[in-house]
Amino acid sequence: MSENRHKKPKRFAIYCKDTGEIRQITVCPAEAIGGQLEPGEKTLALDLAGEAELTSLRDLSRVRVHQGQLVPFTPPLDLHAEMVAIRQRRNKLLAASDFTQMPDVPIDLKVWGSRRAYRRAWRKYRKALRDLTATITDVGNVTWPQPPEKGQ
Repeated sequence: MSENRHKKPKRFAIYCKDTGEIRQITVCPAEAIGGQLEPGEKTLALDLAGEAELTSLRDLSRVRVHQGQLVPFTPPLDLHAEMVAIRQRRNKLLAASDFTQMPDVPIDLKVWGSRRAYRRAWRKYRKALRDLTATITDVGNVTWPQPPEKGQ
């Protein structure tokens, strides 16, 4: 009985043996960990000596077990959600520049030279925004068109 009292609990990661996804971090004596496993799960004893290791375990979705080691993991992008966010931003930028196409918008002709140059520059910008979703090759690295500067 005194032997069990002196066994120090250890920290374990319970993870899926196929994907390396950490399901749970638990603290228990080594001989008790086997009773906590579901089919297809394995354990990794964690020797967390430094703050960096502890910090990496705060968000288990960003860490995986690979070949018996904790490794950083970047979850895949949700392509649909990213495209929705891009379209929402694009629509806000289009709405914010709607006024530029009004026939009576005040224009500083000294800066722009003519109404035609002003409207042409803004039309080009707005067309680039509308065409943006057809030209995206990497949703994580979108090159947004820049609004025209005064006098462009």
